[in-house]
Amino acid sequence: MLPGASVPDSARGEGRPPAEAVAGGIVLTGTRGAGKSTVARELDAAGTGANVRSVTTRGPRGDDAGHYDYLTATAFDEEAEAGRFLVVARYGEHSYAVYVQEVLRGSAAGVPPILTLTPSAAATFLGSEARLAWRGVYLDAPDGVLDARLAARGIAADPGTLAQRVVDRSGGAEILPVVMNDRSLEEAVAAVVAAVGFPEVGT
Repeated sequence: MLPGASVPDSARGEGRPPAEAVAGGIVLTGTRGAGKSTVARELDAAGTGANVRSVTTRGPRGDDAGHYDYLTATAFDEEAEAGRFLVVARYGEHSYAVYVQEVLRGSAAGVPPILTLTPSAAATFLGSEARLAWRGVYLDAPDGVLDARLAARGIAADPGTLAQRVVDRSGGAEILPVVMNDRSLEEAVAAVVAAVGFPEVGT
């Protein structure tokens, strides 16, 4: 769905969805280029967790691979006001969120739902006493690896990007288990599984 399109029907619900019904799951966070969405998709493909789609006000990107729906800023604000989001975050110039109904749909699959959140959103979300059943992991990689991944997307490792990386690490890597995603994808996924205790999480 492109910016300006309507809210996905699968996300709509009557009134305010029961956020308390979301028992628990996994939060993957990390700075840009750390591989959050890639690892989440791999866990989903293996049947280890259910990757939950997010919504954002930014435009589509080549490596999104179906991970996002796209809303205008106005539509996003309306959905937030209606209380349909489980978590809302701002990263750079754009807003991101996860629908409660999408998380509940993931939980219904019988495996832990997997959220990919910004470090600040992850810290806030996991810091709530209501989220004790959730586990978080901070994905990272050496700066040279991150820079190369961003360059492949056409994103320069400019001073703003590097400053954001420092903020991200201070907001996530200092409080969550860190998994370095600079080798094979299989190794990163195995390390995440070990860090969060799949498949027991959320059961």
